[in-house]
Amino acid sequence: MFTVGKKMKKKAQALVELAIFGSIILMLLGVILSYGLRYSFQQRAHMHSFRKALEKTKNRELGGYGNYIFLEDRHIPNPANPWGLGTVSSFISSANVVRGRRLHETADFGHPEELPQITFEIKGSLGSRTYTFKTAGFRRESTTCSSLKKYYEIYGQTNIAGGKKCEEGEDDKPDKILDEYTEGTDDEDEVDGDSDPEEEEEENNNPVNITIIDSCEGEIINYNGCYRQCRLIVDEQFCINECRQDKIEGDDTKCPSVCSKQINIPWYCQDYVQIANPEGSKYSYSYIFPRLDSIFGFVSRGAKSLGLSSDYQKQLIMDNEFTRRQHGSAISTADIINWTDITRRHFVILRHLDQATGEALPATVDNLEFIPDENVVTEYSTWDCSDGVCR
Repeated sequence: MFTVGKKMKKKAQALVELAIFGSIILMLLGVILSYGLRYSFQQRAHMHSFRKALEKTKNRELGGYGNYIFLEDRHIPNPANPWGLGTVSSFISSANVVRGRRLHETADFGHPEELPQITFEIKGSLGSRTYTFKTAGFRRESTTCSSLKKYYEIYGQTNIAGGKKCEEGEDDKPDKILDEYTEGTDDEDEVDGDSDPEEEEEENNNPVNITIIDSCEGEIINYNGCYRQCRLIVDEQFCINECRQDKIEGDDTKCPSVCSKQINIPWYCQDYVQIANPEGSKYSYSYIFPRLDSIFGFVSRGAKSLGLSSDYQKQLIMDNEFTRRQHGSAISTADIINWTDITRRHFVILRHLDQATGEALPATVDNLEFIPDENVVTEYSTWDCSDGVCR
């Protein structure tokens, strides 16, 4: 009796151990399977976005630039569920490709198709939809040769056309250097005593018409980038500090001279408010730009960039059908499950570009446009059982 009971106890213990450790092993296999699927889908998203961006660079109108964002909603099965039902996960990837041999090419005014742009692709079970938006716009201004270098400092020289007439005899010397800007720096901002002030002033005051490719005038803009750009325009000390940080070896830019010039203030920087910062802060003042803040303040949850919103809605529709048939002692069943996952997203863009020329007009919240997108992921499963065998 004792021997038989001991053997039965060992068998029961073995069954318990098999049940416990077997379930743990199955769970680990399920985790590995889920991780492998997610990794594979993410890699496919990376490759897809890169290839699409590379394909965009073939378009000569875009100057060799390709910027592409790919988002795909996919079903990840759950091995623990007998139906394989799991969750719908989003896989997103972006790629930016530039053909180096065409870096010198820039967009021309009157050709909005040449402006920098970004393409979004959203994919589900029913196919893909693509959306293309401009990330910059044209702005035309009249200035002087004296102020042109500040435009170069703020917007980048490759983004400004029309300044060639100022290249010869352009003023590189400061009109006035304040001690607080030159103390303890290595800019070597010295005034050349051999120059003719009257001749220099006449050259500097020559009028010039320029066209700017402004990244804050596109259909999609970034708040932080535009805020920094506004600071460079209205805050002289901030401009000097940034200018000095950007200097490379051999660069003879006279930062105090460049940043002391007055230039036109774009619409998104106008009506700014200067606020004194507490002692010990990096900068003496901070700034509020009401027009820029009004655009982004209207976007939900204080988004810092226009484009694809982070807010979305999900709807799950499930249709389950069960059929049972019996002929004598034989019983067969059929389970059919059909479910649909719907994700509703939207884009927020700024519609203020002239469609014929690409010129940007001053914008308000009335120029904000919300573009809806509905992505569908569907699955259809059957589970047939007959004579105790399911398939």
